[in-house]
Amino acid sequence: MVGISTSVFSEAGGLVKDWLKNPLNSAFLYWYFLPAAGFVLLQLFLIGPVLGHPPPRIFEANVGGGKGAIDLIFQILSGSIFALVILPLVIAVFLSALSGTILRVYQGVFPLTKALFQPLLKRNQDRSSSLYGPLQAKRREYLFLMSHGVRLVNAGGEERAESVTDEERDRSAEQLKAEIQNLHEGFEMNASVRELPVDVARVGPTNLANTLAVAEEYPFERYGMDTAVFWPRLCAELGPEKLESISNSFRAMNGLLNISFLTYIFGIECLLVALATKAGWIATQAGPLLRLRWLIVAAVLGILVGAGGYRAAVRAAQSVGNDLRTAFDYHRGLILQQFKLKLPDDIELERVVWLKLAAFIRRGESFYYPSEFRSNNTE
Repeated sequence: MVGISTSVFSEAGGLVKDWLKNPLNSAFLYWYFLPAAGFVLLQLFLIGPVLGHPPPRIFEANVGGGKGAIDLIFQILSGSIFALVILPLVIAVFLSALSGTILRVYQGVFPLTKALFQPLLKRNQDRSSSLYGPLQAKRREYLFLMSHGVRLVNAGGEERAESVTDEERDRSAEQLKAEIQNLHEGFEMNASVRELPVDVARVGPTNLANTLAVAEEYPFERYGMDTAVFWPRLCAELGPEKLESISNSFRAMNGLLNISFLTYIFGIECLLVALATKAGWIATQAGPLLRLRWLIVAAVLGILVGAGGYRAAVRAAQSVGNDLRTAFDYHRGLILQQFKLKLPDDIELERVVWLKLAAFIRRGESFYYPSEFRSNNTE
């Protein structure tokens, strides 16, 4: 993944910083602490008894009489109820710090699991090439025709650019428009929402990865904007109040992935314990039939909840993508103002501005700067 995934979506750990600034942060409480507390309770009340350990008496307080306040405080702190606060808190902080890693796992780009997703990645790349390969080629031809006045011709497996007259350019442009229009109509008849990015290099193995990739691709498709370059600069212009919606959707996405991750772990744990007890590696006082039934039911429920959490995270990712698209559509001109440039009236010229400005920012050479679009506004 490139573009936004390296600038916005990798900032999943920002929730930890928010929590450190405000320990009562509701996002941390709902998306990390409470799921961690539920995970600990499942260990204590389900896995423990299956293995022969009695359920802890965490809600019983045995406070002796005639003791001072200090003794009472130490007695409370030494109880099991305190462990159910400290342990979930430690797990929650740890998981929130790893939220970026969890996101990469679900995107299928985490190094340790990347090989497992290769068949899915290959399938999605083949689908994208089959669906959008002709569109990608036509778009490129149109861009070169309108911005450089040349026609791309493929002869003997080699591509070359041919200069065209104004009349030929206009005629070729109308033909390319009609061909691109027909391709779009075919896409829209088959699916109302794009599931895969057009650029094969952006395609991921999972629905989550492709949902984020489609959002990442949007500014480049519409305006020629390199999202990885311009998103941090757009954020600086939007201000914190306009970014609140994106931040909330992003926290919800990562929180749902955290819930999915914990329940998947619990489901896998139940299956492993069931296999171990069935093989006789673990001996407990509970009856084997009852033990296996509980473990299998818990494993199925854990996997179902994990799948539901993942699907909900994909919907939250769609909300993040919608907010990002709106930000680029409405406010991209603010970036040009900071570079003393004006927004062209022609969309094809605007693409040239963004492509040149991105090259200037990335490479630093002065000749990339689109000085022909310098604004006359001196404010």
